[in-house]
Amino acid sequence: MQVYYTQQLTYPIRQTHVYTHKKFKEVQAQFREKVNCIIRSTQSALGYTVSNSTFNKFAVTYDVISSQVKCQYLLFKSRGIF
Repeated sequence: MQVYYTQQLTYPIRQTHVYTHKKFKEVQAQFREKVNCIIRSTQSALGYTVSNSTFNKFAVTYDVISSQVKCQYLLFKSRGIF
């Protein structure tokens, strides 16, 4: 089973003069950050494949039952999160 995360706007933009090029770039950057996250669910574990470009991909697994988080490249341990 695969679950995909999507965000939806809950209200229309009524004042187009507020939605400037600067704001567009900001929203576009936030959107690109969210687009690169794909969530896969297998029974008790959730798997996240996060990539910030086509070359950097990081696999993070969260086991719901044991409450353990594992990073494929051990980045959590090397940065002192665990």
